[in-house]
Amino acid sequence: MTESGIGKTYLAAFDSASYKRVLFVAHREEILQQAAVSFRNVRQSDDYGFFDGKHKDTDKAVIFASVATLGREEYLSAEYFSADYFDYLVIDEFHHAVTA
Repeated sequence: MTESGIGKTYLAAFDSASYKRVLFVAHREEILQQAAVSFRNVRQSDDYGFFDGKHKDTDKAVIFASVATLGREEYLSAEYFSADYFDYLVIDEFHHAVTA
């Protein structure tokens, strides 16, 4: 088991750097915002967006999505993302990935 705050997000950012389309999923907006800073620093790019309660970006290289929003049935369609849209997936704190 790994501890929080030891750079797992930076590791994911470096590991995913060669992939064109990345999805980062987390259960809290704060985590999504922090991850966006890490990915921007590593990728040296502002080609990222959010898919959450306020934003529905679908045309960015890196999308930071909330579990609650992305998991809603209305967003699980090709209208938002085709099944093969993303090349690399990061699920932060996977035990929070399943919601009621």
